[in-house]
Amino acid sequence: MTLGTTENLDPADARQRAKDVLAKVHLGRDPQTEKAERRVQASVTVGVVVERYLDERAAKRLKPRSFEEVERHLKKHWWAFPFET
Repeated sequence: MTLGTTENLDPADARQRAKDVLAKVHLGRDPQTEKAERRVQASVTVGVVVERYLDERAAKRLKPRSFEEVERHLKKHWWAFPFET
């Protein structure tokens, strides 16, 4: 498991992070698996959700023109909407 780079992490912080990881392991948790799960959750973006929705709509045999309009609206207007964080 990577704790950080030497440019961003001093020895005291590295030791503390290592202690935190070891504490999780001693409590029966798997920090590496938790990290992978966070990555998977972060990969669910608006674009991915739009594509899944469109795939589902196409599979349900939405009328071709209706599907084109839904797709156009989502990809042109909603998907490209500048969300603020």
